[in-house]
Order: sequence, then C-alpha cells, then structure tokens
Amino acid sequence: MPGRISVFIGLVFILIFTFAVVINGQNSPILSFDLGQQKFDKIAVVLNLDSLSHENTSHNIGSFDNEVEFLEDVPSINNLYPNTEYTKKRKTQIDYEKTKFPIRTSVKLFSIVNGELIDLCSESFISEKHILTAAHCFVEINSNTVTVDSILICPVYDEGEFSLDFDCSLGHKIYFIDNWNYSNEDIAIMELDEPIGVKTGWLSIGFNKSSDFFDDGIYYKFSYPSVFLPSVDSTEYNGDTLYYNYGEIRQFGNFHLGVNGAIAIPGESGSSITQIENDTSYISYGVLVQGNYTHIKIRDWMYFIFKSII
Repeated sequence: MPGRISVFIGLVFILIFTFAVVINGQNSPILSFDLGQQKFDKIAVVLNLDSLSHENTSHNIGSFDNEVEFLEDVPSINNLYPNTEYTKKRKTQIDYEKTKFPIRTSVKLFSIVNGELIDLCSESFISEKHILTAAHCFVEINSNTVTVDSILICPVYDEGEFSLDFDCSLGHKIYFIDNWNYSNEDIAIMELDEPIGVKTGWLSIGFNKSSDFFDDGIYYKFSYPSVFLPSVDSTEYNGDTLYYNYGEIRQFGNFHLGVNGAIAIPGESGSSITQIENDTSYISYGVLVQGNYTHIKIRDWMYFIFKSII
C-alpha cells in the first residue's frame, strides 16, 4: 500500500461532463484527475437506474493469441487458510502460463519518484486502456488529495522482470468518487496513455444485487504482495512476483465481498475478486482494500458509471 507523495490540488473542477444522473434522488459526482496536467475535472453523473438485478460488461481475450488458460474450477482441499475454502497465495508461474488469458490481464502498478519505481498496487484490465483498482492506491484516504504524480502500469510483471510480450504504459487519468468513503467507496479506474489492453485482453466488470449469488462459484485473485510479514505469513514477499489464489467466498454483504480468515498483504490492494467460468465468463465483482481480505463490492450505480467511462 503506497506511501504518500504530496501533490498540490488547486481550485479546479472546470469541466462538467454531460452524461447526467439521479441515484436515489442524489448526485454522485466522479472526479477525474489528469496526471500530466495535474488537474481535476468533476463529472456530474446522472443515472436513472432501472430494475436490473444484475449485469456485466463483456470480457475480451486480446490480440496476443487465442490461448486461454484453464483454471481450476472446483474448490481445493489443500493449502487453505484455516476454516475457509480459499487457498493461500502461490506463485502463478508454478501452475500456469502467465502469457495466457486471463492471467495476462493482471497488472503491476508503480509510482515513479525521482526516476525510481516504487511498488504501489495490483490491478486488472477492464478495457483496452482502463484498469480497475482501489482509490487508496492513488488518493489519500477519505479525501480528494492525489498522492502520486506519475504512474507506470505493466502487465504480468514477474520475478522482477518486465514482460517481453506486453508493453508498459504511463497512467493518464484517475477516476474516483468525489469525497469517497474508505469503508465502502474505495474503488477507482485508471486510464492509460496507451491502449495496451488490446493485446492482453481484459476482464468483465459486473454487479449482482442478490447476496445468494455470491454463495456459489469460484473466485480468483492475481496480485503482487510486496511486504514480508512473518507474524501472519512466512513467505518473503517483495512485490516482484505475481501470485494467485482462489476458492469460494463467504463474506458478501451490501458493500463488501471477501474471505473471513484469509490474510491480505500490502501490495495486493486493488486486485480484483473475479468469478471464473472457464471459456464462458471472467467477471470482476470488486477490489481488495483491507488486510482481512475485504473487497469493495461493485454496486449497480458504480457499475453504470464505470461502464460509461470505459
């Protein structure tokens, strides 16, 4: 989870976008922060939410090749966190080919400080030039203060090496909820300078209003844990390697999804909780924000705003 780099934020809020919104009779503006210009725009969103109980965007396997990795689609009985149906973290390259879809949609995010790369968070492509992540990766908690001024996004960075198959891109814009609340609105979209997701492909994003829906299915996570915490995990993580884990989730409420009893490591923030049905669907329903494996759940109003952005 990132350190803080102060960025002056003036009185900006210049541009008002024209797609309009009413959510339960209240406005829910989104902020767009241009990293190059160090300038905010406020997007006044007006959504007329209909009676849909669920929806998702379409995934895309990308132009790199047609190779799709078959991921385990039944719960494991080995290497589980105690009293859960969710596996502990394991190096992705041991079991899977990282250049195959959907693994290649996984992203390592760095801030650039005085020419040096600093570990930030884990992300997933959700369009050809957008990634889904947590707001606190870039923005001071419970505020609108952006804490980075330059960001590098790199697909399937692994073992301390950049991919030979996929290019990196600088970040261009950050989208997050105005005056966001850490407890239930810690979610953001990053727009890239270059559409490198054309090659990697991307995941779907979705929402479902039924809590019972999340009681079924297998949920994967690909992430870059970056801190050694021997009191909770004996693995010496340093942020240079892509890990994965998967299983069933048992925490699903109005605002959160998660795994009671699992342990997140700094660096995993922003990683998707993704329901996988091989060759059928790859849908992110939220992003990790807290060490107890709590994820901010994508709700209907978030979904339609993010869908309009991407």
